[in-house]
Amino acid sequence: MTALLSGARILVADDQPDAARTFCRTLRDAGAKIQHVADGQAAWDAIGSQPFDLLLIDMKMPPQEWGGLWLLEQLANARARIPALVLSGEGGKAQVIKAMRLGAADWVDKDSAAEQLHPACVNLLTEVNEAALQNAAEQLPTLLAYRFARYLRATTTDTQVSEGLHTIEAILRFASCIGMAASQPRPIPGLSMSKLRRPSMGTWRDLAFALGRQTETNATAKRIIQALAPDTPTRNAVDALVKLRNDIFHGRTAPKNTDRDTIDCLLRRFAHRTTTNLQLGLAVATSMRFDGNAYTLDALLLRGTATPQPATHHADRPVVDGTILLLDGASAPTDLTPLLASMVTPTGEVRCVQFDGVLDSTDSNGDPIVKYASGDGGDGELRNLPVPTWPAAYQWTTSS
Repeated sequence: MTALLSGARILVADDQPDAARTFCRTLRDAGAKIQHVADGQAAWDAIGSQPFDLLLIDMKMPPQEWGGLWLLEQLANARARIPALVLSGEGGKAQVIKAMRLGAADWVDKDSAAEQLHPACVNLLTEVNEAALQNAAEQLPTLLAYRFARYLRATTTDTQVSEGLHTIEAILRFASCIGMAASQPRPIPGLSMSKLRRPSMGTWRDLAFALGRQTETNATAKRIIQALAPDTPTRNAVDALVKLRNDIFHGRTAPKNTDRDTIDCLLRRFAHRTTTNLQLGLAVATSMRFDGNAYTLDALLLRGTATPQPATHHADRPVVDGTILLLDGASAPTDLTPLLASMVTPTGEVRCVQFDGVLDSTDSNGDPIVKYASGDGGDGELRNLPVPTWPAAYQWTTSS
């Protein structure tokens, strides 16, 4: 299972960079992407800006005498669940015990790290890899969880490739919708209104990757994109899967086991990164109270494939009932109107619907009218959908 290290993103926090590079050589030779930082604060900053599959944390480094413990405390307080291996030298056993209590998954003695680190990392990544898809189906926002649940039920190469491609498209769509709903509009090269009328998997890919490059894009959207395709090789892999999807659709090729394996690796990595690095959620607002100082928002949490559950959040401004909100654990809920919307079925079930393009016609003001599709696995025809307009669509496009 050493292949698990190929492409794995590992953050190494150690104030002895030469030693760290030496004992990480076998990981790098196996294809892991290693990033080194010299102290706990730098590690905390890196974790806040990009996804990692695994942390290697030296116990004795800045800040303070035991900066590794400081970093683990920050992770615990933020409820981040990135698996961590701690590196301990002589005299650090008490600190290792405390590190394990703070959530570290395992420890390696620095004196034997050159021999022990590689198998320890493989064992830990094997464990998280096996749990990643189920965790995604249970913990991610419903729009993504539903697709992961369907992917998990697929048993043949054909269905695994088909459901896997649908899941990757759902990720690209989800990130794009958040990016455009929660960011200041800015023209995306090559994006036309005709593409927004009938967006394909290729359109969502182009949108997501372009948003990932724009500095103004909402931070959560960028981190979702990074979790799927953080570097050029994985972006190339996604490009190849878009072509594969088109070739299968037009009968030019049939799914192969190698296609299935590529998709499975991408989805497991994305599932692991999002469930451990991000506090990601969606909710639909149901009511709001104002005590004269702050707003308290009652909402239904759209998580996993289960029935929406009641939750309470604080907001910095009024929110209209029925609004779909992004929850990222770091800031006030973000309004995702009109790219995501809610509806209530005749049986009283709350459903989340997602942007599926704009109509050919516009409203009386010339604004594009949004059309929606189900994204949460609900059965039956969607009726009584909201019919909002999206004036900002013109600001994202470069042509008609």
